[in-house]
Amino acid sequence: VLPVEIPMDTNPGYYNFSINLILDSDGLKVGNLQLSVLIEYYADFSITISDNHLSGKPGKVHEFEAVIVNSANHEDDIELSIDLGDKASDWSYCLGSSCFNSIKVDKGESKTFKIQVTTNDDDLVNTEGFVFFITGVSSLNDKITSEASLKISTKAVYDLSVATEVTTKNGNKGSTVPFQFTVTNNGNALDYVYLPIPDVPSGGWFATYSNDLSDFQLAAKESKTVYLNIDVPDSNKIYGGDNIISVNVSSAQSFQSLLFNFTVFIKEEPNIEIELSSSPGEVTAGTTGEFQVLVTNKGNTVERVNLSLEGAKASWFILMDSSIKLVPGGYKQITIEVKPPIAQPAGETSGILNATLVSDSSRTTKITLPLTVLKSDLITDSEPEPEEDNLLPSLSFVSVIVIVSIISLLRRRV
Repeated sequence: VLPVEIPMDTNPGYYNFSINLILDSDGLKVGNLQLSVLIEYYADFSITISDNHLSGKPGKVHEFEAVIVNSANHEDDIELSIDLGDKASDWSYCLGSSCFNSIKVDKGESKTFKIQVTTNDDDLVNTEGFVFFITGVSSLNDKITSEASLKISTKAVYDLSVATEVTTKNGNKGSTVPFQFTVTNNGNALDYVYLPIPDVPSGGWFATYSNDLSDFQLAAKESKTVYLNIDVPDSNKIYGGDNIISVNVSSAQSFQSLLFNFTVFIKEEPNIEIELSSSPGEVTAGTTGEFQVLVTNKGNTVERVNLSLEGAKASWFILMDSSIKLVPGGYKQITIEVKPPIAQPAGETSGILNATLVSDSSRTTKITLPLTVLKSDLITDSEPEPEEDNLLPSLSFVSVIVIVSIISLLRRRV
């Protein structure tokens, strides 16, 4: 047996050589043997991926970097393919910038190329990852192959949404107003939803979820309809108009919080009442008396009330407050002073207090402020005593005599 060692970089082809037969004793050549060796093409290559495990959200384009090394004795046009299988059949891939399906690599050389894999927007969460392979087949020998594994993990996405059809309804005192909304898990993983107690107007409003629902689970792409009941208080202190109920839907996984409002409209019914709490009764002319008037908001709207006085004796009265603001059920005691003139004769009289809504000047409530005026002790009804007779003529009489005398003298001279 004659072993022949052929270098790894030997090109394919026939290589001829001869063997001389020589006697050991005298070195005499006794024969010659011609041999020929045929070096054939052979295939040898490898595919490696440095970072073969990537992760991301659904629909992301993942990019791997691959290196293919040709260790054969000839240039090789290597065919490449990726089998995504049934689990990722809706994914797509691209090799290189031109999405080629084969690559030429010279003998002893290597080439680097990109592998782009695009996942699906609807992929469910997969933290363990999905493994698939890239396979290369040699054009020198189709029985020579090489493969490398790739792995993609899909991250969890949490995304809740809320849909409502009706957000405003009418209500009345003591009624229950129902609302409903639908929560949908648009993410790709199981989500835990919780419902904090809604914010309601003050004054005895209540909001409750049907079946005492406060939290629930939603699988990916799953929806649930939630029923909310609003209890309107049977009270004179509820506000007319729009009453806002603020609802919060939150994710325990991502801490996402969705805020939205429902509105219960209560018919607006403004109503201001005035009541005379106390009066001075009798007031002596020149002195001050005091009225106490209670102004109450019997309606369900916040009202500003302008106060004014009228009547022939309006100037006698002094308002301590000319404008007040009252919430539903609110009230305020108003002080009004009255001071008849000192010379006012005794008798019964009155003033009129007007309460006018700023929101509607046509709505005015009036109340009479009656009083009895007593004559002042400083004023007397006795006649003045007559003056004694004056024996001397008055100065005006003397003046007249003097003037007449002067005129007479002048006429005589003339």
